[in-house]
Amino acid sequence: MPTPEGFWETTAPGSYLWNPTIPTALGWQSYKRPSSAEIQRQKGDLEKANALNSQAQSFLKTSLENTSFELNMLSRGLENTNTEIQALKAGLEMANAQAQLANNSLKNANAQILVLRGNLESVNHLRDQNQVLSDSLKRTNAEIQKLKGSLQNARDLNSQTQTLIKSSLDNTTAEIQSFRGRLERAGNEIHLLKRDLGTATTQTQIANSRLEQTNAQIQGLKTEMENTNALHSNIQVLNDQLENASREIQILKQGMKDAEALNSKTRMLESKLQEANVEVERLKGELASTKALTAKVQEQQRSLETLRAAFASQEQLQKSQNELLQLILQGWKVYNGDMYYFSHVKKSWQEAEKSCVSQGAHLASVTSAEEQAYLTEFTRSSNYWIGLNDRGTEGSWRWIDGTPFNYARSRVFWNDNQPDNWQHGNGQDEDCVHVQQKWNDNNCNALYQWICKKPLSQGVA
Repeated sequence: MPTPEGFWETTAPGSYLWNPTIPTALGWQSYKRPSSAEIQRQKGDLEKANALNSQAQSFLKTSLENTSFELNMLSRGLENTNTEIQALKAGLEMANAQAQLANNSLKNANAQILVLRGNLESVNHLRDQNQVLSDSLKRTNAEIQKLKGSLQNARDLNSQTQTLIKSSLDNTTAEIQSFRGRLERAGNEIHLLKRDLGTATTQTQIANSRLEQTNAQIQGLKTEMENTNALHSNIQVLNDQLENASREIQILKQGMKDAEALNSKTRMLESKLQEANVEVERLKGELASTKALTAKVQEQQRSLETLRAAFASQEQLQKSQNELLQLILQGWKVYNGDMYYFSHVKKSWQEAEKSCVSQGAHLASVTSAEEQAYLTEFTRSSNYWIGLNDRGTEGSWRWIDGTPFNYARSRVFWNDNQPDNWQHGNGQDEDCVHVQQKWNDNNCNALYQWICKKPLSQGVA
């Protein structure tokens, strides 16, 4: 129910005159001139009001000093934050440069790995060729062993043939020497026979007999000569076989030379294979180094991500601090995790709620004695709309921001005999609540200051 308010007019220094007409919620009404006791009581109330005003000014001064101190602290914190941000930016640039270097190193390592893979494929191809050569060398060695056996057999046969030829030649030479001796003896005898032919017939018979013997011996010699010619033919055949064996030996020697060349190529391939193995081991080492470098790059990237997250968190913190500073400069106050705005102008309850909503808030809800005490520190001299109402259903009170309403806990916050839904002369009832020291329901179209409320996290989001 509205409380009548009056005012005094100053007629002379130290003299006051009560104005008999004052505006109220019911219209203009007239009152009787107050008595001396009432004047004294009003003076006492005025002194109390002055004292309260002095306290309020002292409180406002203290609050202003605290706010200035907080602003200075926020400014220093902002400067420190900017310094840290600059340092973080420098660190981020350095980390980006290091990451770029690491990426370049990684690209070079990848290129080297591709080259090494090509070399490894070449090494594998050489291994296959070496395997083929090794198989060919084994087969060649087996053939060489066979040829060695054939050569040994040919040598044995040649030795036997030479022995046989030498023995035959020795026998033939002895027979020829014997034949020559016989021919010489025969010539001598023929000369003797010719010399004695004329002198003795008997000797002629003997000579003829000897001549026949000589002819028989000559036939034997002819037979031996034929045998010797046959032996020469055998010797020619043996010589041909020896020449064939020599040619085979030359072929074997050429095969041995080819085998030695193949062995040289094999040794060269083995040397290249060893070099390739050394290169592969070196590549393995470089691959391990590359893996270590990759791990370091990943670690740097994780550090960079952490740095970026910290930088983003720092930016968000700075943004939140800036938003909080802006809200504080706009008149918002912080208490127990919530932000409150106490207006300086007056509006109806609906218009006050619209103003709060436009700032991301609602008319304030009150859920504890501590919060009620905090709000009344700023509402001692004026009435302020809060978010409690029973519009739509009489007696069903609810907070406009959706906070559940606790009847039992809120009972102590009401003025005496409130709420009463007092009927106004224009037929309007009281569905909205305002607060000064206690709660009171009033017509929602009445013009009062108001209190907005929103969570601190929402205010700096």
